[in-house]
Amino acid sequence: MKKKICLVLILFLIILLLCGCFNYSDIEDTVVVSGLAVDMCDDGQYKVTAEIMSAGSDNEVAVETEQKSEYGFTVFEAIENLKNSSGKSFNFRHCQVIFISEQISNDGISDIIDFAFHYSGFRLSMVLTVISGNDAASVFECEKLLYDTVSYGVFDMMKQDQIANSKCPSAQIYMCLNSLENKGKEMIIPMISVEEQEGEGKEYRFTGMSIYIDDVQTGTLSVEQSQLFMIFMGKTMNGELTYNFDENYASFEIKDLSVSREVEENLSVFDLNIDMIISVRQLPEGVDVSDDEQRTKLEEELSARIKEEINDLFLYVRDTYGSDIFGLGNQIYHVNPSAWAEISDEWKELFKNVELNIDVSCKINDAGRSSKNIVPNRR
Repeated sequence: MKKKICLVLILFLIILLLCGCFNYSDIEDTVVVSGLAVDMCDDGQYKVTAEIMSAGSDNEVAVETEQKSEYGFTVFEAIENLKNSSGKSFNFRHCQVIFISEQISNDGISDIIDFAFHYSGFRLSMVLTVISGNDAASVFECEKLLYDTVSYGVFDMMKQDQIANSKCPSAQIYMCLNSLENKGKEMIIPMISVEEQEGEGKEYRFTGMSIYIDDVQTGTLSVEQSQLFMIFMGKTMNGELTYNFDENYASFEIKDLSVSREVEENLSVFDLNIDMIISVRQLPEGVDVSDDEQRTKLEEELSARIKEEINDLFLYVRDTYGSDIFGLGNQIYHVNPSAWAEISDEWKELFKNVELNIDVSCKINDAGRSSKNIVPNRR
């Protein structure tokens, strides 16, 4: 009998000790944050705005959101002020995105990355995003459309783009931290804009990416340039290409991509080889890809255009911004660590004289239901 009583007492103690939210007190005292926006005020303080999720009124299933802002001379101080003013603890485990104003991006974002790395409440897989031309908090004024929160909508938009279009780069906190701590590859962060749509409120839109030297934004790339960058880096999972052939537009879908890079012995010339398998989605008028000669001609023209565009992108970034977003220095480090140790401190200057040899090979593997474009039989 005594053994049974002891067993019951032990089980009762275990239940009490393992209960994480007795009477739901933890849940009631916690707010869930889906996203953060960081702006800079005129007095040098950070303004941190949190997008907070809560259950709908009258116990509805729908999720309601609200925004709450506080200020501080560090991001940590602003977040602590958020907690103090709300009287609740903040749960950042469901926070997907940190939005940064372009002003902060131009001044330097190392403080934000440093805080995100040291703050145990943040996940290092959270994504950084720059808001073009507006306060970062303005993104929360956009329509939520199909999502419960703006932050989740932006996160899924970028994630879906990486799968379907491969134009939007990923900028998770740990990736940005690696770029800051290593000299061979500069940081990149996706950029979105907040636009007023007549009669429809504000909408967010992916507009390209920010490029950096160290932690300071030195320039931006357009959506089209971002796609070329993703091809250069071999990060394209899928994507659409549209070109003009004698006033006839044609579209192609990237089905497979293989990219290899080699550095020559002088460490100032790189060879970039791109092999691409594509499918035809809309043919230029008069082209029949079932004909070997016509298909080969089209493949060669596509290869030449992509080669020219990627070369133009490389020269533009090298000559205009001098930012090694391509990770060429990092490649030297992996191929020849001893040589990299000698030149790493001067790499920012050496990169401005780097040359690139590009070879692009496009192969068409299918043309859908027809190898020719559809032409109406006008009588």
